[in-house]
Amino acid sequence: MDYFCPYCQSHFALDGDKVESMASCPNCQKKLVIAELETKIEDMPQQGLSTQREINKSSTQEAVLPKRILAGDFEILKAIGEGGMGKVYLARQIS
Repeated sequence: MDYFCPYCQSHFALDGDKVESMASCPNCQKKLVIAELETKIEDMPQQGLSTQREINKSSTQEAVLPKRILAGDFEILKAIGEGGMGKVYLARQIS
């Protein structure tokens, strides 16, 4: 199996029967923790793996928001989008 040393950036191989939890890089001799992180796709649950999500556009584009001043210089007008990381708002600079 091939391994990568994060210290010297070299690639090296270890025999499967000699793999333990610790090894030394043959190039720089640094001690490395050897971990088997192989995950097989067939072992993963199939439920909930959809890559697409239906967004109700009327709820994001036509949301009614109270007029709000942000950081003393911006007025939030409306929500224009929503995703996994949060919402996006349309705002205008007051000054």
